[in-house]
Amino acid sequence: MATKVATPVATAPRSPGRGLSPTWSLTEARTGRELQRYDNNVEGDTDKGVRLCCGCVPLVWDAEAGVRVLIVSSRKKAWTLPKGGWEDNETADEAALRECWEEAGAIGELLTPKALCEAEYDSAKKAMRCRVRFYALRVTEILDQWPEIERRERMLVGLDEARRLIQKEWQHRALDAVEAQLALLR
Repeated sequence: MATKVATPVATAPRSPGRGLSPTWSLTEARTGRELQRYDNNVEGDTDKGVRLCCGCVPLVWDAEAGVRVLIVSSRKKAWTLPKGGWEDNETADEAALRECWEEAGAIGELLTPKALCEAEYDSAKKAMRCRVRFYALRVTEILDQWPEIERRERMLVGLDEARRLIQKEWQHRALDAVEAQLALLR
């Protein structure tokens, strides 16, 4: 059963343990590729190489429903996990936290500093190969306002429902990895 998100307003996005992140705008998502990281050491790829991305599996603990995943709509209205470009002026975990805040309006703490998994995929326009690192995020706040509120919907669902709604198999690897990590925490 899917649940639309409605929560109290929080004051500002914070980077866990570090206060307000100085590189985050309170109202705008980052745009452009000037700071985008690429892996230029991959044979047979475009001139820039493989685009490096980071994302999160945002987890909400619910006393009645158990662990739920916060998923977002893509710009094409398909359900997805929050993810996007990893930039030169941030670490991979900072990029994952930023993308989750920009796309889902969720902030929290990573369950572990190590990525859950990596996956490769072709960009939506098939113009570039991308490699994404996914992290497990324990959501501590879901904001009523966030940078991409006008472009995205969000929904809290169980892991099985997330697998059903998210069509991209490479994102299922992140869901499988988070499920395995959660089993270790029990």
